[in-house]
Amino acid sequence: ICVLVCQALCGRIFTTCYMASENSSVGTRNRTKELAAQIGSSHMNLNIDMAVKGMLGIFSMVTGNTRENLALQNVRACIRMILAYLFAQWAEGKPGGLRVDQGTETRRVGNCLYVLCSIMAAPPTAELEPLTDGQVSQTDEPDIGMTYSELSVIGQIRKISKCGPYSMSCKLIHTWREVLSPPQGAAKVKHFFQMYSVNRHKMTTVTPSYHTETIDNQVGIQQAS
Repeated sequence: ICVLVCQALCGRIFTTCYMASENSSVGTRNRTKELAAQIGSSHMNLNIDMAVKGMLGIFSMVTGNTRENLALQNVRACIRMILAYLFAQWAEGKPGGLRVDQGTETRRVGNCLYVLCSIMAAPPTAELEPLTDGQVSQTDEPDIGMTYSELSVIGQIRKISKCGPYSMSCKLIHTWREVLSPPQGAAKVKHFFQMYSVNRHKMTTVTPSYHTETIDNQVGIQQAS
């Protein structure tokens, strides 16, 4: 009964959108569809290739260059964010608008409703690079250089404990003593702060929104404009 009530509620207030591209895999598309069905959200599928090709067409017309991999990844990521806010304002004709979230709350709702294990076990990926034999070739954690679990721990220590690189490394000696040596932990801390510094400009001016998290979302550090 609780699941049915949650699904009915999600159908009224929760909209999910899968923004596919030529890099998107069938597996990810199917998991997204099943997740939306299980949580009862109002779900949309769309393809962003036309917008990506339009942006790259303008760029190549001026420069003759479309080979920068990181720039190509950022085009797709930025287009998805722009569309997310447009759809949030539209809100399927409902009064008011929707708060934009890129997966944190979705994962939490999914845990509450016991959604498919395959969704929770799938390697995190924004599918920003071309597929290889129909399979995902790019995953987030290798690009970032650490796992999301490690990022979560680092985010807690940085935001809540207000630690810098040295004090964070000292804390992690105890936290990660079973899995990483002190030099390995220190290397991850150094890498985090290097990438955080490169991307800090993206977080100095943010869109006004209601925040339910107690720590900053650090998952975007793999992309540097």
